[in-house]
Amino acid sequence: MACKRVCDASLGELRELLERGVREGAIAENGELDVHVRFVAAIIGPGLVDAILYELDAELYEVLLSDALRARLDARMRQRLAHAAVEMIRAGIGERPDTPRQRR
Repeated sequence: MACKRVCDASLGELRELLERGVREGAIAENGELDVHVRFVAAIIGPGLVDAILYELDAELYEVLLSDALRARLDARMRQRLAHAAVEMIRAGIGERPDTPRQRR
């Protein structure tokens, strides 16, 4: 239960940040802010951790136990992956406008 409270608090802070972006005109207002908060949290939370583990070709426990793996996670790698996450959030996955849409 404590984990949910921590996650909800973090979502609240993220929501405030996105609301500010809407107020300042940096983020389009479309009525889906609560959903967007959860998508952004997934990208910068578990998604970023997964990307780091992929880059290191390691499991989390291995990174926690290995000084060498943690040393490979240098500032340059962290900045590159964080930048990629921010770009994904800003632009989406980058679907080409001429891509046909499949309907189910």
